[in-house]
Amino acid sequence: MNGENGLGILIPSCDNYSDAWAPFFHLFFRHWPEPDYPIYLVSNQQDFAQRGIRNIRVGPDVDWSANLISALDRIPESHLLIILEDYFLTEPADLPAIDELFRHQCRSDVGYLRLYPCPGPREITGNVAGYGIGVIDRGVPYRTSLQAAIWKKSLLRNLLRAGESAWDFESEGTRRSNEMEEVFASVAGDLEGRLPLKYLCTAIISKYWTKEAVALCSRHSIPIDFGKRRMEPWYRRMNRSPFYQTVHQRIRKAKEFTRYFRNTSR
Repeated sequence: MNGENGLGILIPSCDNYSDAWAPFFHLFFRHWPEPDYPIYLVSNQQDFAQRGIRNIRVGPDVDWSANLISALDRIPESHLLIILEDYFLTEPADLPAIDELFRHQCRSDVGYLRLYPCPGPREITGNVAGYGIGVIDRGVPYRTSLQAAIWKKSLLRNLLRAGESAWDFESEGTRRSNEMEEVFASVAGDLEGRLPLKYLCTAIISKYWTKEAVALCSRHSIPIDFGKRRMEPWYRRMNRSPFYQTVHQRIRKAKEFTRYFRNTSR
């Protein structure tokens, strides 16, 4: 279903991340060879020349939200599956499920349907195409998460504010969403860990290629351009490792306990 009442796939990007486009689309078309939906790539001045991709150049980089607002005005579809340029697909997309989830979204008038449950719904209230599905309640953090999701375009446009980065949008957009009547929902995966879209989240962190992204591209013989950014240093990888996070959290709690003990002992 294309056109004004249909679905498009939108990758909101900018020229600063143009080095991610080639590996992103290589893996995208490997795992989703012939999408039935138009694919839009948002950029500033650069195009990505590949069959099936419609480039939307928004001009000089302003900010993430302003760029996206400009792009939305040029897209006719009523709904958009949004996936960021550094989310590299790792498994075949579940195409029948995505089609059925989109039809369910239209039938149920859901404004936002997250396809990658990070975070997922607190409670599963239904099943669509074999996937549990539930409402994302008001007040839940990251209600407007930019994980892969199908958005009603009008809802997205109403939530966006020029001047906000993608990270600002996830926090401030969540706050604004709490005042809206639109339904926000998410899939919850299945018992085998399947998802409609499975991808590496994320290939770029703090302007570095992640080790996981480099390894993924190496397995598929996909070249990576290290001219714009280098691989994440070992000490940065260590800082985001589960072990380091656990140690850091325990140290923080120990310091809080020490401060509390000192204050109560005075």
